[in-house]
Amino acid sequence: MALSNILKPATAPHGEPVSDFEQLGGRLKTQHNSTLTDFQASAVQPSALNAFHEHCEARALLIANGLMSLQEAVDGLQETAALQGLVAEHGQDTIQAIMAEAFARWPSC
Repeated sequence: MALSNILKPATAPHGEPVSDFEQLGGRLKTQHNSTLTDFQASAVQPSALNAFHEHCEARALLIANGLMSLQEAVDGLQETAALQGLVAEHGQDTIQAIMAEAFARWPSC
């Protein structure tokens, strides 16, 4: 087999070059094709509450490294939870418990 055949891009039945993604057997969701890859189909979108928990963890890390005050972090997180409807949906006690859990992992919080 000649080297030029190995390096030659693959072509679709209609003669147009196929993308690397297509060559690897992937499927892409587009306006023309609603098929998802198995990986995309199995991916789980994080809930708003889980995203808030991650936000709390990030703020706790900032506090632990002296880049943010505890009061600034708590005020910002509380405002975020209220604006995203998390307080209304899950209750203030749940929101405070998530913040407390995140901050408890870091002694300087």
